Amino acid sequence: MRERALLIGEGQNLVSVLCEPEPAKKVAGAPAVLLWNVGIHHRVGPYRVFTDLARRLAAEGFTSLRFDVAGQGDSAPRRGVVEGNAHVADVKEAMAFLEKKLGFKAFVPAAFCSGVDACHLLSLADERVTGVIYIEPYAWRTPGFWMRYPLRFLDAARWKRRLANKQAAEEARGDDVALDPLAQEAAQKSDAAAGIVFSRGQPDPLVFGNEVASIAARGTRMLFLYFGGDTDVNHAGQLWEMIGKSSSALGGKVEVVFDGEADHILYRPADRARALDAMVAWTRKYFGGTVAP
Repeated sequence: MRERALLIGEGQNLVSVLCEPEPAKKVAGAPAVLLWNVGIHHRVGPYRVFTDLARRLAAEGFTSLRFDVAGQGDSAPRRGVVEGNAHVADVKEAMAFLEKKLGFKAFVPAAFCSGVDACHLLSLADERVTGVIYIEPYAWRTPGFWMRYPLRFLDAARWKRRLANKQAAEEARGDDVALDPLAQEAAQKSDAAAGIVFSRGQPDPLVFGNEVASIAARGTRMLFLYFGGDTDVNHAGQLWEMIGKSSSALGGKVEVVFDGEADHILYRPADRARALDAMVAWTRKYFGGTVAP
């Protein structure tokens, strides 16, 4: 595996890391995997999950590029005005670099939470996208969600996790901080500000379903990863409830991995390991091909 730090984009403002496999392991004709910011995280992703994914994929023969979009992380702001979603323009510049310099013709964007906004728009419009990985994308609470919801209170493992998390948080803050009214007020204001930063709209679920169907009809494969640790999804089949489509209606192009124990940002190493295993296995299954001569 070889990693190189690069400046890419028309303004040479996007800081990126190109992660390539050893020449003997490189898969011929495989798409390049694209990874970028999650919320205010920079290109490494929450708990370095994108760095780990890139290196795992390199071991399987895949090239990836992880980068900071303009104005976030280490990347300088973009000059001038961009029509539409600015992050889509950044991703397209990353694709243009890989196409011009390394000859890639196909791409698999992998987006986490807020990164899904640009990823989905790109996948709809660009036929070079041959695969998509959606990690904790849009979620809507369905009637089935509410029917299953009370079962969480019977899950002993869930209560143990919550108790352990609460105790760890209190130990990290310290007893004095936990009891200090001023510190509590500051924490509440911080939480409120975070709510503003991370708030964003979601598309209509049926519209999203139709768009997913459009991407699938083009032959593009999609992997959805949902986690059930106090999130808006509590069942592997909830995606079909949300978008009003079935797996068969989408031609088998969409697969869902649901991990009921993992939390939204994968802060436990075991949770991240399972998610990484799923993404690497899916990429290998559909894009493994043959090793380049």
